[in-house]
Amino acid sequence: MACVDVDMKGTQPGVTGGNRHIDKKSNIVVTGHWDLGAIFDRDSRDIQGAFLHAIKQYNQNSTSRGLELHAFVDIISTADAFKISRLICRQFSRPVWAMVGSVQPDSFDTLHSYANTFQMPFVTPWFPENV
Repeated sequence: MACVDVDMKGTQPGVTGGNRHIDKKSNIVVTGHWDLGAIFDRDSRDIQGAFLHAIKQYNQNSTSRGLELHAFVDIISTADAFKISRLICRQFSRPVWAMVGSVQPDSFDTLHSYANTFQMPFVTPWFPENV
């Protein structure tokens, strides 16, 4: 299992653009926007809509925080492990902090394996019983 490394030209993964400031509650320097990767099954339109709505709502209310969320969304319609692996590698080559998604159980196994191998957080609204 391998993904090709991409030269990010010295950027900190997932944090790009904008002015820097320190979050008063956490003392963490926040800059620009954080990138999220998202993979959804073609039949998960309700979950896709909820995710995109949540991102939009967060970003509309983020002016005081100075931090926006950006999502790289891919839609899949197959359980073919090779195609899913290419899609996951493309997502991982972007400067994403975490993956979000809802996929079929056959696709979930592949996605879960890559997320564990590369220590990438993966958030999903369900968890298959047979994993």
